[in-house]
Amino acid sequence: MAIAYLEIMAARRSRQQLAQWVSADCFHRLLPRFPKNPRQVPAGQALSMPPALLRIRAQRVNPKLYEAVALFRCGQGIRVVTLQVRELHGTWLITSIEQPQNRPGAN
Repeated sequence: MAIAYLEIMAARRSRQQLAQWVSADCFHRLLPRFPKNPRQVPAGQALSMPPALLRIRAQRVNPKLYEAVALFRCGQGIRVVTLQVRELHGTWLITSIEQPQNRPGAN
């Protein structure tokens, strides 16, 4: 799902493909951030090649909540996607998915 998120943010995949895997609340929070067409994609979000998963780490927070971080190689750079996955009414759904922004001075 993290790869799908990166591809949606680069306008290379339909945002509707993520809808069945995320909670309704999460999807509605994401909608304003999704580009509607490739011209709206910021330069830092564009993909010259498909993202390649480098590493993923997940941690159980409690029996109904997991948090994960995934690292991807995207062209010459590295991108991070964080996720929260929660059991809601007997179904596991992503309740948060983000791409943290780079901080100046962070290595």
